[in-house]
Amino acid sequence: MLNSLFRRPCLAIGCLLVAGLSTVSISQVAAQDLGIRQNPANAPIVRDVQVVFKGAATMDEARVKSQMATRVGQPFLDETVERDIRTLYATGAVENLDIQAQNVAGGVRVVVSITGRGAIGDIHFMGNTVFDADKLRREIKVKVGDPVDEIKLASAQSDIREMYEKKGYADVAVSYESTPSSREGFTAVVFKVDEGARGLIHDIRFEGLTCVKERTVKAKLKSKEKTFWRIWGKAGKLNNQELQEDVRTVEQAMQDRGHVYAKVVEVRREPVGSKSVDIIFVCVEGEKYDVDSVQVQGNTVFTTEELIPGISVEPNFPYSGSDVRADER
Repeated sequence: MLNSLFRRPCLAIGCLLVAGLSTVSISQVAAQDLGIRQNPANAPIVRDVQVVFKGAATMDEARVKSQMATRVGQPFLDETVERDIRTLYATGAVENLDIQAQNVAGGVRVVVSITGRGAIGDIHFMGNTVFDADKLRREIKVKVGDPVDEIKLASAQSDIREMYEKKGYADVAVSYESTPSSREGFTAVVFKVDEGARGLIHDIRFEGLTCVKERTVKAKLKSKEKTFWRIWGKAGKLNNQELQEDVRTVEQAMQDRGHVYAKVVEVRREPVGSKSVDIIFVCVEGEKYDVDSVQVQGNTVFTTEELIPGISVEPNFPYSGSDVRADER
């Protein structure tokens, strides 16, 4: 007797294209606060542009003006000001920015007040024990004296995380913050490291797995136990992304044995000493389904008799999603 009746659906191949629309929200500048008129035909003409720096940090005034779309002789428009604000903040050198319009004869004077972020005066690290501060400073591309650039700081954050992951610290978390330096006009950057536990894989085990041999599944996993022939590289070191892929691999192995709704409900990490962990995949196989019948519907170019010999799924055998997908192809 079959454990359960599972009818394979007819094979149909379709294509659905979905166009996704994304919206970008930006900080809006209130027109009434800036005295901006919406109609370009009635907008006041820019007669002068002044750049005022607040604090010790300054930028090249000509560079600031060259990056702005607000120019002398052009209408003073809210959308132009909004674009200028985004552009100037994107340089990473601006801490605060204010653009005001002052009425003058024949138009307006535009006053751009900028509080610069200045250069990086200090780079500090907190929570690091695996690598000392000097090692981290050498490896990241951000240096003392560089302008404060959020993109480069985020890249340095990623570089530090990668260094730890290569050492087997898969749970490492890295963040950073910028604060005023003790040196006037400079910024101090502090990278905070939460090293987590080191993840050398001592053993990989399974609970609740009966439908397929453990060694068959382990051979398909990206995660591997640390052995003497896996001394170098990432092999034998816990990687969260690979572990997530391994969960799907284990589930697929069970599902291909007819356990259509099999799941990995938990992945435990059991410490082994101070440096290693055992990985345990906790499986729930669920009910097993066999194929009751195989049918082909909707075919007009080829007859059913012509198609059936090329289909590997057969009645009275465990249902395998991988085989069904192969037959569809």
